This record gives sequence, structure tokens and C-alpha cells, in this order.
Amino acid sequence: FFFFFFFQAEDGIRDVERSRGLGDVYKRQSLIRCPDKLNKDEAVKWDKVTWIHCTDIADYMFAKVASRVTYSKLLQGQLAHCYITDILSSLATVPERIQRLFCRPDATSRETFEVTVYPHGVPTKVEVDGHFPYFGPCKALYFARTSSSELWPMVLEKVWAKHLGSYHDTLTADPSMAFTFFTGYATGHLINENLTENELWDTLLEYQDKKFPMICRSRACHTAKEYMSYKVLNLLSDHYYSLLEAKIEGYKKNKRVVRL
Repeated sequence: FFFFFFFQAEDGIRDVERSRGLGDVYKRQSLIRCPDKLNKDEAVKWDKVTWIHCTDIADYMFAKVASRVTYSKLLQGQLAHCYITDILSSLATVPERIQRLFCRPDATSRETFEVTVYPHGVPTKVEVDGHFPYFGPCKALYFARTSSSELWPMVLEKVWAKHLGSYHDTLTADPSMAFTFFTGYATGHLINENLTENELWDTLLEYQDKKFPMICRSRACHTAKEYMSYKVLNLLSDHYYSLLEAKIEGYKKNKRVVRL
């Protein structure tokens, strides 16, 4: 049912020649690079998205960017790139992973934010301001945000969008590339069809013991039976989830449980 992605504590991908460096890609502030390629419905939706500064939103007026990090409060918003919010949520289970990305975790919403990321594994400092996509009809931030007035998800999503060229480009990006971008480490994946159930479970426990952040992806449903099996588990078809914990439960300790 799932592809599992994880980050490995290995250093061997720092290739300066492949790094795009700061360049113009970090200076652009773009929602869509090629609006003429959108279909009619997409064009109408994106046309209503504008920019708003976080100090113009009451909940974020006096917020500090990463002095508080809460993984359970992260919301995806309206951009269908669930992998990025799940990667950030997985990393945020250890708040220091998020906080060390920021040169000043206590920077306020009235300042700019300097972040260290790792395009192709190369440490790179990126500075962004506090303007974020805003959907006028709903009077709300349109993409990544939290329910606890934390700024760090919006800032990191913006840095990722700037690296790719626009927010729209995040829809088709590679999740393993995003893991490397925010950690600096190589990323691997498991396909459960290639492993027995015991092998998969033992591997998950091993990676959990090593404190690897992990996400998983549900396979796309093609039949009504598959759809119903997902619905019983409250899962969505072809969707990414943070893999937060794997553990044994039950009176006889015979029930394997994964918390997403």
C-alpha cells in the first residue's frame, strides 16, 4: 500500500558543480511561472491568489518564526503537494531539526528570515520576506500554515517554492529531493511489494530507532473495493503521510500499529 521514504545519515552528495547557488531563483517571488499552460478552472483559482504580509494577519502579527515548533498543528492548505507538509511535519517531531535551519529562530514576523538549506546537499543560505500567498475570497493563507500561529512552515514552503521557481512547480517535485533540500542528507525509499511483511516491519523499527524522519505514500485506488478498504482506515488514495511511529499494541502484543 505504501512507498516509504527516509533520510540516511550519509554524506556523499555535496557536489558544488550541481548546486544552483543563490542566483535569480531565490530572488523571484512567483506563484506560477507559466500561467498560460493552466486549464480554465486552474487559471480562475490561481487568479484569486495574491500576496499578503504576515503582519497584516492578526494571528501572525507578533509571531516568532521558529521559537515554537509543533508538528501536529501543520495544515496543508489548498496546494495539492501534501508531501512537503508531511516532510516538514516528520522533521518537526524533533523541533531542533526545524530550528537549526533558521539563522535566527526567534526572528519576528516584521523581519526577513534567513534559512540554511541544502540544494543537492550543498549548504546554502536563503533569505525570504514575510509575504505569503493569500486567497481573497476566503480571507486566509492559501497554502501551508499551522493552527497555532507558527511561521516556520510558510517560510520553509516559500524557500522550497523559490528553489523550484514557483509555488506551482512544487506540485510535481520529487519528495526525496525535498528531504535532501531540508536536511543535507541522502534519501532512500522502500517499496513494500519488494519485502515481506516481517522484513518491512523490522526495517521500519530499525529506522525509527535511528530517528530517521519518514513519510509514506498510499497507492492510487483503481477499484471500488480498494477505495472502501482505504475508507475504513480513513486513508486517501495516492496521498502522502508523515510516518510518526511504529509500535506493537494489543493484550498479547500481537498487533502492529503505524501512526500517521
